[in-house]
Amino acid sequence: THPPHDVSIPDCNANVQIEDMDFDGDGLGFIGGIINAFEGLLRDTVEEELSSTVCSELRGLGDDALDDLLLKLSDQIDNYLEPLEASLADPLQVENTIELPTIDNGEGIGEPLY
Repeated sequence: THPPHDVSIPDCNANVQIEDMDFDGDGLGFIGGIINAFEGLLRDTVEEELSSTVCSELRGLGDDALDDLLLKLSDQIDNYLEPLEASLADPLQVENTIELPTIDNGEGIGEPLY
């Protein structure tokens, strides 16, 4: 088993919503006022264009930056995917290898402390 190493974005549905757009800057305010009158139409167009741009940028990001990130993470995770040595893989290893202290009663046979 290996971690993922490739990112693909087959489908993108960005939903950019602009609450308000205010135009200003012509000095007298005439052009800004006219454009503000058509703000609703402009807002829809800008939202669509931004949604499209977000998806295309996300696809490019998925192919490059996210692939690199996954490869770096994969390198870090690979060390944990190697098989454990036998002593670590046995959940009862400690119980099976423990040596309990005994009391020597002089006959060479020890009695458990418990």
